[in-house]
Amino acid sequence: AFCAIPFARLRKEERSVKFSALKIINVLVTIVCVVMFYVVLPRIIEKYPIGMFMKLRSDVTYVLLSNLIASFITLLLLVPEIFKTNYKFNWNILKEVLLYSLPLLIAGLGGTVNETMDRVLLKQFIPGKSEALYALGIYGANYKIATLLVIFIQMFRFAAEPFYFNYYGNKDQKMVFGQIMRLFIMVVIVLMMIIMLYLHYIKYFIASKFHEGLIIVPIVIMSYFFYGIFLNLSIWYKLTKRTLFGAVITLIGAAITILINVIYIPVYSYMASAAAHFIAYFVMMVVTFIIGQRYFAIDYKVKRTMEYILVSIAIFAFGYYVLDKSVVADIIKGMLIVSYGIYGLMREKLISVKRILYAGKNS
Repeated sequence: AFCAIPFARLRKEERSVKFSALKIINVLVTIVCVVMFYVVLPRIIEKYPIGMFMKLRSDVTYVLLSNLIASFITLLLLVPEIFKTNYKFNWNILKEVLLYSLPLLIAGLGGTVNETMDRVLLKQFIPGKSEALYALGIYGANYKIATLLVIFIQMFRFAAEPFYFNYYGNKDQKMVFGQIMRLFIMVVIVLMMIIMLYLHYIKYFIASKFHEGLIIVPIVIMSYFFYGIFLNLSIWYKLTKRTLFGAVITLIGAAITILINVIYIPVYSYMASAAAHFIAYFVMMVVTFIIGQRYFAIDYKVKRTMEYILVSIAIFAFGYYVLDKSVVADIIKGMLIVSYGIYGLMREKLISVKRILYAGKNS
């Protein structure tokens, strides 16, 4: 909690290097501590006489302790940022902040429901404890394959939101915001194609006993595609201070998630949970777009965006259904993905054939 505002300040000031470094340090300290508590120390205690006086716990206590240590070290590293500020209490500012942020707090709660409630409901609505844990294991393992996409979306969110707020008010803001959306969609599509066209390799990041659940991977990936677009679209209610819309839209998504899981888990198991994500994020995306165009209309060039999506579907269909899983086919798939990226950048007029030829000539 003490770190939250200094981190927000680093984002606001676009000091991405320090922000990223501190976040990475937090993760590394956590990992090192976990390894120390669960791997290194037990071996030391077992080998040396000190073992007579020490006994380590075998539960999750040290995971929590590792997080505590990492959080405390992060706080210490942020102390210069904390004391750099001249603090003055102002009731008017506090009132404005609360009116703006409380709906976002509710939206955050709804987002947490969307992300975690499926695991809870799977355990509750699948008959038999062992069957429920089995389904949960398959679901969770295959869900992790979409991690590459989730990481990029979170990275983008950290970087984009401060830019949106700092650029708000410029004459060309809506044109720039629209192009950012299209570029974001293209990058996510490239990542989606990499995951799906090379799934025959990526699937080995999870145990083979979980491979029967690979059918949910395309659904989960598409869900996060909609979620990423939703995050981009949602900037309108943050910029215009209509955050209550964000709370309502997110709660609608949470309600859809709970409803579909409760009704269909007993019939379709983890497939229902994957479908719930897909439908919830799709509805949130569409509703946010429709309302946003009324209060803060941005020309996202929907026809061009649909063109990008249709071209990517054609490339994916060719790579997935026509090409096999040989090394030569994998190289061709890579070339198709790179070609798609170049096509998108050229379509956005960020690169041109003349520039590419000129660069090649000079090199």
